[in-house]
Amino acid sequence: MHRPHSVLMPHRVANTVLTVMDSRYDELKEAMLVAVGRFVAEIHFHDDSTGTHVESIGVVAGVIGRVMAARGLIDDWTAEWVERVAPLHGVGKLDVPSAVLNKRFSLDAEHWEVIRQHPTIGRQRITGVLSRMVDAGRLDPHCLESLRQSVDELDELAARTGR
Repeated sequence: MHRPHSVLMPHRVANTVLTVMDSRYDELKEAMLVAVGRFVAEIHFHDDSTGTHVESIGVVAGVIGRVMAARGLIDDWTAEWVERVAPLHGVGKLDVPSAVLNKRFSLDAEHWEVIRQHPTIGRQRITGVLSRMVDAGRLDPHCLESLRQSVDELDELAARTGR
């Protein structure tokens, strides 16, 4: 089955991902959903309120994705994946102590530095899972490298724009 490219990923990455995925889409989709589910369960175990938060992000992202798809801004396939992978945004918080995540008052400079590290830590965790998928033959190594390059490009854009 042909999968349309995503407007949320650079075209070269989407084309690489989709070329690899076309022949094994169902298998890869199941593996990714299992991985996302495990991360969400681990986040809940680490800190239940953060786990609830990342699940809520998935629900909200799903609503936004469906609205965007209904307006023709993205395709249905992209809307589905936005919803399913949105909870991964909190994976790096697994390495943030619960006491910091649940602090009732303003964070001090040291705690803010810990919080600021969670995107990098999350990327490392997710890359680790994807690397194991490459090692197991479930993901093409070129796909992983393209994804890494895209993340680096997005990080550079965020740094330039202050976001």
